[in-house]
Amino acid sequence: MPNNLTLSWPAATDDAAIAGYALYQDDTLLTELTPDITTRDVSGLSPWTDYSFRVAAIDPAGNASASDLSVLQQTPDESTPAWPAGLLTVSNVTPYSLTLT
Repeated sequence: MPNNLTLSWPAATDDAAIAGYALYQDDTLLTELTPDITTRDVSGLSPWTDYSFRVAAIDPAGNASASDLSVLQQTPDESTPAWPAGLLTVSNVTPYSLTLT
């Protein structure tokens, strides 16, 4: 079952203006966002997996912020354990006990 998460960050400031943000997942550009968007939902993540995300602010000249905001997130395992069918047998049933094999 895929996992989802929401990333959010504070708005960046610059002496001129912010043209937008570059969002990276595991060092690959995931998307570019306009300066008014400081939240992004990420879906389709696999359970029990480490992901790294970082955000860089971009100014109108195309310069990226020197210090990126980054986070390492491990998605939870949301699947419940299951027994393989037919591997559990009940025998020797009494009012006070039973045998599982």
